[in-house]
Amino acid sequence: MSDEFETNKQCCDADDECCKVDEIIMESGEVADDAAKQLKEEIALLKQQVESNSKQADEYKDLLQRVQADFDNYRRRNASAVQDAYKNGMLDAVKQFLPVLDNLERAVEASESSQDFKALADGIDMVVKQFHDVMNKMGIEEIEALGKPFDPNLHDAVMSVDKNGDQDSNTVVEVFQKGYKVEDKVLRHSLVKVTN
Repeated sequence: MSDEFETNKQCCDADDECCKVDEIIMESGEVADDAAKQLKEEIALLKQQVESNSKQADEYKDLLQRVQADFDNYRRRNASAVQDAYKNGMLDAVKQFLPVLDNLERAVEASESSQDFKALADGIDMVVKQFHDVMNKMGIEEIEALGKPFDPNLHDAVMSVDKNGDQDSNTVVEVFQKGYKVEDKVLRHSLVKVTN
């Protein structure tokens, strides 16, 4: 009987162990199922985030392309506007000089039919004055040079002479060609003779 009891006890112990193993397997299966379920949820969430980020990246790409196209259009319009402004400015300047040209042409016609050189000289003086008036309206000024210290920013020295008596060195003593400027921008340097 003791052998039988031992055998039954071993079976019960073995059954308990099997039961425990079955319980552990079931629990681990439940844990694995829970872990798998949790991983599936995390994967689904990550897929959603990837899709969302991909959509947002596409939106940013579209926005960037639209901004680039808008900028290119702006640049073309601006270049066209600058060209138009330049052309309009040039036309306005020429329009102001047309009366001067008209008067010069009249003077030439008058000189062909008359030998009155005094009248011709007076007419040319009037045209020169008219020309200077137009230049003044445009903000163009003559560069003062005669008797002034030589300034390489305003004058081009084409000749030099020794100074006489109380003349200072580097003083403009003769102007061969007048220079002109608009505000601080030099249109043409004065061609001058200076003292050493």
